[in-house]
Order: sequence, then structure tokens, then C-alpha cells
Amino acid sequence: MRNLSLTMLMFCLAAISPFSFASLQLPERPEQAYDNQWLWAGADGNLLQIKLRLSQEELYQSNLEQFRVNYTLQYPRQAMAIYLTPRLNHAVKAIHQYSGSSNEVPSITQAINTRDDSPGSQLFWSAYMQYQGDAMRFFNVAPCVFNNTLSGACLRPDYSSLFYNNLKRLEPLALQFKVEDKPRESLNNALDWLSSLDTKQEDNTVFAGPAQVVMMQAADSDERALLLAILVSHLAPELPMYVVYSSQLSPESSPVWLALDARSGLEGPSVMIDSRPHVIISGPKEIAKEQLLVGNALVSTSIY
Repeated sequence: MRNLSLTMLMFCLAAISPFSFASLQLPERPEQAYDNQWLWAGADGNLLQIKLRLSQEELYQSNLEQFRVNYTLQYPRQAMAIYLTPRLNHAVKAIHQYSGSSNEVPSITQAINTRDDSPGSQLFWSAYMQYQGDAMRFFNVAPCVFNNTLSGACLRPDYSSLFYNNLKRLEPLALQFKVEDKPRESLNNALDWLSSLDTKQEDNTVFAGPAQVVMMQAADSDERALLLAILVSHLAPELPMYVVYSSQLSPESSPVWLALDARSGLEGPSVMIDSRPHVIISGPKEIAKEQLLVGNALVSTSIY
């Protein structure tokens, strides 16, 4: 992670500014809970009903989570600088107190330009590594892999952390697809419903959270994959899942797929992950087949 750390730090330092994340226009707290329902046609053609209910706090947390992700995807330098700058300044002051001198690490910029084996420099970079990870978790983002290289200048939503943030929030929604003791039928219900949602154009600077996807009834590939992962976890929790994307396609347009353990019995392009067969169950499957056919590496991120 050393090269990534330096890349990310240099990437965001140009945007260091005195304002804080709290000074941005954050989402307002909703005045009421959310309660809505939709009709959709099941596999047998019958009209079925799906409901989504969120408390005021659940809706607020969902909106705030989406805001943080989108702000970071659209303004990565500013977002990282907002988070890192005050913490690194505090680290520099603490190093001064520890060393008894302000000469060893005079400033953040000089700490970067004069990286060496001195105690002050090592303390600074140790603090940076910790704060970088904290920032990624706070904003729910993760570095991309492009051309088989981990790129700090490219960010994606952190699908695993977003999954856990929304798991309980959307449990009532997921259970509406459940057929007792019939996990495959339950999964097919969820897939049928997801196929009824409108398809959005791929855009790596905008991300709708799972609850917002349901409210808008539209999703692009990674939004759809995350929502499906949440549904699957409640309908067939024993099956491993991975969010998958191609390391050879541009992050600006690369689709994202959800791969599910082949024991699910579902159909889709087959891919080996962690030495086990999986099937791709969401996203543009023809593009997935093309990537597999030409031997392009697929980046897989475990949901669990």
C-alpha cells in the first residue's frame, strides 16, 4: 500500500483547504418516514406488490451515506483533503511535542518531500496510513484496480461496507421475495423484480444507495449488484458472493457484476473465484462473456 498512500496523498494535497466536511450542505433530516409500494409482474405474469418503509432516521442515514459517496466520487481531492488535513496537522503538532523540535517535521508538505528513516518521518507516515484507511471507511469508497494496478487516483464505492450499512435497513424488503424452504425460487423472485427496474447509463461519478434505487425504480450495474447482494444475503445467506468488474475496462464506463456461488443453481456466465465456480447473475452478461473470452482479468471483491 506504500505507493498507493503516496499517490493518494499527493493527489489530495493540492486541494487542502480550511473548510470542513461539516461546512458542506449536508442532507437535511426528513420530516417524515418513507412509505411506498409498487406493482410488478412476476414470472407467471401475475401482478405482485413490493413495499419499502424507512423510518426518518433510516432515511436520513441512507441519504447521508449516499451524499458522502457521491461527494467523494465527484470531488476526490477535496473530500480526502477535508478529512486528512486537520488530522495530519494534529499529527505534526504531536510529533513536535514528542520530539521536542519543530525542525524534524515542519509541515505536511515537507513531511512528504523529505520522507526518510527519521523517527518524525516514520511517525508521520504511520499516522497517514491510519488516517487514509479511516477516510476510505468514512466515505465508503475504495481504490480502483485498472490495468492490473491499484490506483489511488480512481475510487469506487466500497461495496462491502455499503452492503453491511444497508443489510438490516432493507431486510423487510428482501423478505417479501422469500418462499419458505425454496431458496432458488426466492432468488428468482428477486431477480425478476430487479429486471423490472429501469436501467441507468453507467456513471462512475454518481452512486445511488440501495434504498434510493428502490425509491427511483432505476439502477446502473453497480447499484443493481449491491441491491441484489443485499436481497441474496437474506434469501440464501449460505452462498458466497462477489462484486466483479474488469481491470481492463475504463473505470468511467466499466460495468459491475454480481457473481454468486454456482451452488445457487442459477444460470449465467461462469467464472472461477477463490477456486470455486460462480455464476454472474447481474449486469450486462454479454460484456462479461466478452471479457472472459479474451482472458481479461476480473477484479473480485468479497461481499461477506
